Amino acid sequence: SEQETSSIPMKSISVVTIRTPDQSITFTDVDYINLVTEDGPLVIYAKHASLTAKVSFSIIKVKHGAIEEEFMIRNGLLFVNNDQNSVTLLAYTLDQVTEISIETIEAYLARVKDQLASNASLLPIQYRYLENERITLVQQLTILRKK
Repeated sequence: SEQETSSIPMKSISVVTIRTPDQSITFTDVDYINLVTEDGPLVIYAKHASLTAKVSFSIIKVKHGAIEEEFMIRNGLLFVNNDQNSVTLLAYTLDQVTEISIETIEAYLARVKDQLASNASLLPIQYRYLENERITLVQQLTILRKK
């Protein structure tokens, strides 16, 4: 009967979608997602409780079947929907960890620091944005250097 099948535990997350202004990636039948929100580390399995969380910066691991993919995300919102057994992550940036170069991040960090040093010509919102970028880039470098 319908009631009996609905009580069978799901083994995977039905749909995981990661969206940025430039791209959208969708995974199906995901075993788990591992990431860090502003409230701390989080592992999401099938039928996780619904929640919304902010992600400033995190490496996100998506395990589906025999494959585990790692991405680096910045400035995101995480939505877990228990009823639909789905996860949506809206992020400003998304990069595969294997495609990120320490040298590129260091060069961007140097540019951000130069712009912050010219504080007099920045609006308060620009200064806050650059300061957040600086903090995030330092976090990225710390994590990448540990790998």
